[in-house]
Amino acid sequence: MMDDSSESGSVSTLNGGREAEVARKKRKGAKKESKKSSKKSKKKHNRKEKKKKGREEQKKERKEKTAQKKERKKECIERNDDSKDNSEKLEVPDSQNSVKKQRRLAMVPMRREEYEAQQSVVREILDLETGRMRLVKGSGEIIERIVSKEEHARINAKSTLCDGSSFMTAAISIARYQQR
Repeated sequence: MMDDSSESGSVSTLNGGREAEVARKKRKGAKKESKKSSKKSKKKHNRKEKKKKGREEQKKERKEKTAQKKERKKECIERNDDSKDNSEKLEVPDSQNSVKKQRRLAMVPMRREEYEAQQSVVREILDLETGRMRLVKGSGEIIERIVSKEEHARINAKSTLCDGSSFMTAAISIARYQQR
């Protein structure tokens, strides 16, 4: 019986040793897991911080851009007002900077009132192709003129003569060119 008790004692120490070893391995595994999780949480934290900083920088950039746009808009409005007031006092620019400013002023968009005033002007222009006097409104809209029948006949006769004369000059020049 002694043998049995000694054997059972040795078996229990063996099992106890294995259990202790398993417990140690579990503790090591738990430590590794906690280290991994802490690394992951640090990475997450760092990523969040970077995103936060990036967003803040983007906000700053947007604010700066909007401030610059507002300044440009104010300058544009001031230039437009200045150009309207100083249109009578135009001087010949003596340096390249003033030439550049003049070019910029020319590219400034018109106000609605200025555009409407420009479009309301009607002028009479000679059409070189037909020989007729045309009414042009604003930047190029052609308006038909209401005239009497006699005036209309005279205009048509004049334009027909102009068309005929331009055709004859073209035909004569082609004939002379072919003779050479």
